[in-house]
Amino acid sequence: METGASLKTAATAMRRSSSLFWIACLLFLGACDASRIYEKDVSFEQQEWLISEQPEFEFEIKKAGQHCNLLVNIRNGVEYPFQNLYFKYALENESGDTLAQELVNVQLFDSKTGKPMGVGLGSIYDVQKSVLKDFEFQKTGNYLFRIKQAMRSDTLAGVVSAGLRVEKARKHVPAAN
Repeated sequence: METGASLKTAATAMRRSSSLFWIACLLFLGACDASRIYEKDVSFEQQEWLISEQPEFEFEIKKAGQHCNLLVNIRNGVEYPFQNLYFKYALENESGDTLAQELVNVQLFDSKTGKPMGVGLGSIYDVQKSVLKDFEFQKTGNYLFRIKQAMRSDTLAGVVSAGLRVEKARKHVPAAN
């Protein structure tokens, strides 16, 4: 009887350690993101994006000729009063030269149903907007990305954070001559 009990205990311990191993593997794989070069979000106090707040993101490109996608992350609550959000961005090199700038419109709520766009739980949703696709950084060095809200309201209630993600472009195909 004692042998059977110890075998049962050993089998339970083995199943438990096997389960922990697979959970650890899943967590490790979820944390790995080989395409990400840089990602950072800036939270806004009291979940309000003031016109005076212009988050800046400084990142380094280590390989000349690197092709990247730049995406803006917006986290908003369901109490955000508009269906969309306009923002302006500017990308600068180390010399302060502007490499790209644009006014962008991102949909935060479906215009017909009013349902939040993006991914979320409860009342907070994350939307990613591609702003530069397959952008070639011709030189190595530090770059500055600046974003500011461009709505007609000085205070945007319901915006939790804004951020930048820089990732390697999947596969660049050079243009034919």
